[in-house]
Amino acid sequence: NPKRISKLRLEMAGIWKYFFCGAFAEDGNDKTLILGKSLIRCREVWDDFISNENVIYIGDHPHDAIGAQALGVQFIGITNQPERLHGIVDNRIHSDYRDLNGLLIQMDRLWNNSPAT
Repeated sequence: NPKRISKLRLEMAGIWKYFFCGAFAEDGNDKTLILGKSLIRCREVWDDFISNENVIYIGDHPHDAIGAQALGVQFIGITNQPERLHGIVDNRIHSDYRDLNGLLIQMDRLWNNSPAT
């Protein structure tokens, strides 16, 4: 999404203030390129930024998942159309945008290498 749309959505969710770096549609025409730019910008902000395999990228499109895989980043799909992500991230699909607790549980499982239940 363009930065202005992303900012609006994240402000509505009350979490824009937690985003210190990132990349947006204006940064490229390919999700892998955009995610790569986001990782570079985060490393510019934080010298001790974690390695790619410890990053969790949350997206709603197959191209998001493919970009994350290409860069060695963990991925959680959040979509009301989970069939779009089947075969890419079968056990990491979150289908309820309103269920923040469920999303946080999935993130915790990834960070702690716990199996999905």
